[in-house]
Amino acid sequence: DKNCSLRDLSPSLVEENRVCGSVSGGGVCYSGDSVGSVAVYFCDDGYSLEGDTTRECLSSGLWNGTTPQCVETEECICDDIGSCSGVNEPAVVGSTVCSIAIGVLLGVVGLYLIQRVRGQDVWPHLLLSPSPPSTSHL
Repeated sequence: DKNCSLRDLSPSLVEENRVCGSVSGGGVCYSGDSVGSVAVYFCDDGYSLEGDTTRECLSSGLWNGTTPQCVETEECICDDIGSCSGVNEPAVVGSTVCSIAIGVLLGVVGLYLIQRVRGQDVWPHLLLSPSPPSTSHL
């Protein structure tokens, strides 16, 4: 991490760090260049932030915490034909993975995460259905 006390740097570097900067897949904005200043991190669409959203400039001249990263998230495969929900959420049995409209007559169809059980084996399974499965299918 860069030293956050910018007083000994050239004026151009100080000014550069007062405005928003970029990180891979997102950016960071600084509230100032002295102790107590805050760095706020954010991610672009298609990325999620892993780590602290904000960091503070300490009296040691370093930022607290660790530098967060913007990690690419999985894109929904039905963007052009439907809407997705829960794509960035942890998968939960019974949750809707994707809802798509298939023609006028068929209507909206959902892709649901369920569990299949055979003997002692349990594994995840995707079910294409016009409505959420009943609990007897989970």
